[in-house]
Amino acid sequence: MKRRIIEFKSVSPLFEMEKAGEKPFTTRKIEAGDKRFLYLGALISSRQPYSYIKITNIASGETFERRIKAVELLSKCPWWMIIYWEHKED
Repeated sequence: MKRRIIEFKSVSPLFEMEKAGEKPFTTRKIEAGDKRFLYLGALISSRQPYSYIKITNIASGETFERRIKAVELLSKCPWWMIIYWEHKED
């Protein structure tokens, strides 16, 4: 089965913390019409084993990929989504 990769961008120093596993999650504001959030919303209720996140450092172009572990909406701000990933590299 082909793995699905959802791409986002990040900035320093957050990128380095995310890549190192010190911050194995990202918080994103849900954008209407952005298909990434429709797909991620589906992950809240059903775990799909081939879903990955790819983070790119805007300044350097450096990237990393991790398997998505969980997705949830912020309880106080449901228009924000938290995407958690497994730190281990594939």
